[in-house]
Amino acid sequence: MINTLYIHAGSHKTGSTSIQRFLRINQDALHDDGIAVPGLKGVLKPTADLTDYGLFPKAFESLSRVRQPIAVISRENFSWVDSIEKLMELRDVLYKHAHKVKVIFYLRRQDSLAISQKQEGTKWFDCSVAYGHEPTALPSELSEVARRYLDFEAKISMWAKVFAKDNMIIRVFEPQHLVECDVVKDFCHVLGLEPDYYQFPEKANESLGRISQLFLHQSHPEFKDGSIERHRLIRAIRDFDRRQGSDDKLLPDRQQAQDFYQQFKAANRRLNQDYNLTDSEHLFNDDFSQYPDIGNGRDLTLSEVNHVYADLFADFSFVEPDEDQQWKRKQSAQLRDIALSLPVDCRDQKIQLLTLALQLNPNGHFIRQQLSQLTAQTMVEQ
Repeated sequence: MINTLYIHAGSHKTGSTSIQRFLRINQDALHDDGIAVPGLKGVLKPTADLTDYGLFPKAFESLSRVRQPIAVISRENFSWVDSIEKLMELRDVLYKHAHKVKVIFYLRRQDSLAISQKQEGTKWFDCSVAYGHEPTALPSELSEVARRYLDFEAKISMWAKVFAKDNMIIRVFEPQHLVECDVVKDFCHVLGLEPDYYQFPEKANESLGRISQLFLHQSHPEFKDGSIERHRLIRAIRDFDRRQGSDDKLLPDRQQAQDFYQQFKAANRRLNQDYNLTDSEHLFNDDFSQYPDIGNGRDLTLSEVNHVYADLFADFSFVEPDEDQQWKRKQSAQLRDIALSLPVDCRDQKIQLLTLALQLNPNGHFIRQQLSQLTAQTMVEQ
C-alpha cells in the first residue's frame, strides 16, 4: 500500500503542463527513488455543462500495483470538481490504496488566470464552457461554473473538509513565491526532491497571439468543441501562430482587470488569513501595470478572417490523405466561398484557394470554371 499519495489538482495555466512533462521524462529516475507516477486514464468524466463529474473507481486500480512508498497523480480536471459528495467519493477510493493523501494546489491571481483560461477555451472543452467565446480577453459576465472555479476560498475549504486541512499544500503561482521562480523546482521542493538530479523539460510558451485567439473564438459556431474539424483547425492555428511570431496578446484594459479581480479579493484575504500563505493582504500582488489603458478585444473584420483562412489553407497540411470524402467536399465549399469573397485585387490568393478547393473536390465544376477564368485573366495580363 502507498504510504503517501500526492494529488496535484493543477489548473490550466499554472505550470501544470511543465510539471506533468517533468514527471513523464523522469518517470524511471523517480521510480528508482521511490516515487511512482502511475498512468491513470479516465478517472473523471465531466458532464457537458461541467456541473458534475463521473468518477470511475476502476481507473484507480493500477494504484494497487504500486510498490513505491510515494505516488504522484497530476490532473487538471481534479481542480474542476466542486461537489463535496464527489470529493468524498474520490477520498474513499484513494484511501483504499494509500495511507495518506496530500493535495497540491497552485493558485494564480484570478484576473490573470481567467484571461489564460479563456484563451484555453479556444482549445479545450472545459474552459470553453466556463468562459465562453466573446471576442474579449475577459468574459463580460462570469458563468456560474467559472465563478465557482475562481473562488479559491470555497474550493480549498471544500477539499480541506474532505482531506483535512493538514493535508492541503497551497502554493501561490507568482515568481517571488516559487523556489528559484520556477514552478517545476517548486514542485520538487514540495516533494522533497533535489532538482539537480533530474532532467527538466524545455519551457514552452503555448499561448496564442491576439489574432489567433479572436479567430478561434469567432469560428467557434462553425467548428464545435470536440469535433474533428475543431481539432484540426486548432492544430493549424497553432502552426499559423508560430509562423506569425507576433507578441500582440489579447488583453483587457487595466480598469476592467482590476474590476474583475475586485470580486475575489475578500475571499482571497480570508483564505490567506486561514493558511498564512503570503504577506499580501489579498494573497496576490496588486500590480496591474501589464495591462494597457485600452483593451484590444473585438470581432475580426472579414478581411482579417480571410487572411487567416488563406494562410491556413495554403498547404492544407492538416487534412489527412484518407479523410472522409464528405468532409473534403465541405471544406472545398468553404475554401471556394472564401476565395470568392476576397477583393478583386487578391487574384493570387483566389487562385491558390480555388486550386486547393479543386484538389479536395475534383468534381467541383463551378470551382474549375472560376479557376479557369482567373488563370486566363492572369495569362492575358502577362
